[in-house]
Amino acid sequence: MRQAALVILSRDTDEATVDLLVDAVRNDPHAEVRIATANALSRMTESRTVFAALLERARLDADGTVRRTALLALGSRSTEPPVHALLSDLATSDEDPAVRATAVAALGERITAPDVLELVERVSTTDKSTQVRNAAWRLRLCLPGLRPTDLPDIPAADTIP
Repeated sequence: MRQAALVILSRDTDEATVDLLVDAVRNDPHAEVRIATANALSRMTESRTVFAALLERARLDADGTVRRTALLALGSRSTEPPVHALLSDLATSDEDPAVRATAVAALGERITAPDVLELVERVSTTDKSTQVRNAAWRLRLCLPGLRPTDLPDIPAADTIP
């Protein structure tokens, strides 16, 4: 019920409503509410307060689904330095493979940047998660000159030591 109420509230972008939503994404004890709130806030990322709250949740939330949702909410701003730095960090360091894969995919906006290219190449062959390696390979296949036949044999299970 609180999730639905937060989504309805998000249609109003006055300062008091934004403050209420930011408080919910930061402090609600239920991950489902923080997820719904991060989704609702995705339409308000121009606000510095919202932007800061989503960056914070993407890095610090205890729940991987909340971190992933916050990353997706920041997606339209993935080329901005703070988001780019966060994506680069989470692509290799987050404990949750779904968060790492989401970060890798979001880096696709800047795939030709040397630091991103190096990170994606490294993750595509060294990450322990098949999900993350596959996300990196999907990006690598977008590069000129790389063919599907260049793909390595990727184990069906997460077997990289």
